Amino acid sequence: PLQMTIDGTPVPSGTPKQRAVLAMLVINRNRPVGVDALITALWEEWPPSGARASIHSYVSNLRKLLGGAGIDPRVVLAAAPPGYRLSIPDNTYDLGRFVAEKTAGVHAAAAGRFEQASRHLSAALREWRGPVLDDLRDFQFVEPFATALVEDKVLAHTAKAEAEIACGRASAVIAELEALTFEHPYREPLWTQLITAYYLSD
Repeated sequence: PLQMTIDGTPVPSGTPKQRAVLAMLVINRNRPVGVDALITALWEEWPPSGARASIHSYVSNLRKLLGGAGIDPRVVLAAAPPGYRLSIPDNTYDLGRFVAEKTAGVHAAAAGRFEQASRHLSAALREWRGPVLDDLRDFQFVEPFATALVEDKVLAHTAKAEAEIACGRASAVIAELEALTFEHPYREPLWTQLITAYYLSD
């Protein structure tokens, strides 16, 4: 689920539609998101007459939450034509940390630095807390994003298993690969890695 924390303390982020606005801004972090795009995300083809005013109200509420925590809301959540931009460093939220660590891990593996790859990919996978935005699945924009992110997670698992096997720790990934092949039975690379891990563990 979507959760906002400030200094480690969870902060209520409002109604489902307000949280959906926040989710859209996070998904498109550090670049402008148009008001029209936010309206489509919330109401699809049937926006109410006051949709634009509602978007501005949701953003105002989010800014108040940020301001109440001592954060300059007009820097972090700035007006950026044709809408708004949420400016946040990768290390301040779980999605950013996952992407950064996964990317570093994949690059390390490609360079043959498997111990380093394993550390980065393990750190990436620790950022997962559960199903992606499962509290906002009523909004259609969530599904393609969640599907793509789950694909990235599977790729991170695959790359991590490859790194662990290359480091001589095949037995350490068997349970993880068994769970993954059960969850994703048609992923051939996972089965290949599991068979390899079985073989090297004998």
